[in-house]
Amino acid sequence: MLRPGSDADAVIVEPGADWIIPEKNEHMAVDYSLFAGKPCLGRHRTVLLRGRVAYDQGRILDDARRGVFLPGCRP
Repeated sequence: MLRPGSDADAVIVEPGADWIIPEKNEHMAVDYSLFAGKPCLGRHRTVLLRGRVAYDQGRILDDARRGVFLPGCRP
């Protein structure tokens, strides 16, 4: 459950949205995608990172890199 003041990551998805992966994507560091032209069902609409809206309706609102690398451990 998300609560005011909590530190949370979440994605709000529109499960019934039909869309085609575009040829170009301004959010990627490359100018191609192996998935370009492929039909998809379900689309992310809003992304919350650490309780802040970082992406909404196709717009990046907060591109500050706040992630922290957590190294894995080997058994």
